[in-house]
Amino acid sequence: MKKSMLLIATVLFSGMLFAQPIITQHPSGETVCSGDCANLSVAAVGGGLQYQWLEIMGMDTTDIEGENDTSLEYCPDSGVASVVIVCEVMDSNGLNVLSNAANILTDSCLAPIADFTWTWDQQEMCFTNTSINAHTVFWFFGDGTTNDDNVNSLCHTYGTKEIYYVKLHAYNDHGVDIVEKVLDLLGTEDVAESELSIFPNPASSYVNVHSNALIEHLQLFDVQGRMVLEMAPMSASARIDLAGVPAGVYALILSNRDAKTQQRLIVQ
Repeated sequence: MKKSMLLIATVLFSGMLFAQPIITQHPSGETVCSGDCANLSVAAVGGGLQYQWLEIMGMDTTDIEGENDTSLEYCPDSGVASVVIVCEVMDSNGLNVLSNAANILTDSCLAPIADFTWTWDQQEMCFTNTSINAHTVFWFFGDGTTNDDNVNSLCHTYGTKEIYYVKLHAYNDHGVDIVEKVLDLLGTEDVAESELSIFPNPASSYVNVHSNALIEHLQLFDVQGRMVLEMAPMSASARIDLAGVPAGVYALILSNRDAKTQQRLIVQ
């Protein structure tokens, strides 16, 4: 009986002697601003422990040189959006264990810059958010109605032709920006279709525009609401050079001090 107990104790002692290190505290992920560093730490129990921090990007794993410590100050390279850091803990017997992964994310930490564009058809206005660094947007249409669904493109119908002050609030974790633009519907009476001709349409290299009224201002918008071309013909006719304009569907908007009109133009 004594011999059996001694054998069991020896086996248990051998198992304890050669057990892998045990990590008691894993490093935690962080989000850091561009140019800043993340502070990581690990804790483990075992004999003669050594620590090797590893950087994992995609399928590549790289040792972080000179880091044999329970803590690490990690500074992501410029332009790196995310990286995974783990720590390998090894004891004096050569047994090792890996910590849980810590995801390090890089944020610009810049406040948003609010902006938007719009196109119109009669009294329906279609707005497109063009803000920079915005995570959330809140629309104020100027007629007492709002939209807080965090949508980047939406249309709104106004009941009467008036002057409206449209606001867009843009938010992220580092601030808020507000832009206000004047929407003048008093001068948006459409020119009759028979008074305006666009040819050829579809077009490829150029398009001719002719109106019975003076064309003071001409703009071309893509389906995202971005202006790709602008002219001031100051004439009843204009020839638009489409060189460099990608194929697609566009809104051609012509205006003078009395009226504005919009026509669809297809570029092949």
